[in-house]
Amino acid sequence: MLHSILEGYSPDTETLTFRSLRFEGDGNFKIKLHKTSLKSVSSFAAVTNTANKWLWEISSELFTPDGIERLRKPE
Repeated sequence: MLHSILEGYSPDTETLTFRSLRFEGDGNFKIKLHKTSLKSVSSFAAVTNTANKWLWEISSELFTPDGIERLRKPE
């Protein structure tokens, strides 16, 4: 779902349809349709957003001029 394209939405059933391209190996690809509920997509978005905020907090503390210098020097 993360690298899919939204193809459709049904307000009656609150179902989203996504289309993605999947590598099958040996130079072959397959188009895949995936249907999921709006609730699932909302939950996925909330978890992803929380993870991104957490990674931002870590990155902003780690990638300071002093932090980058400490990463370059083994202790």
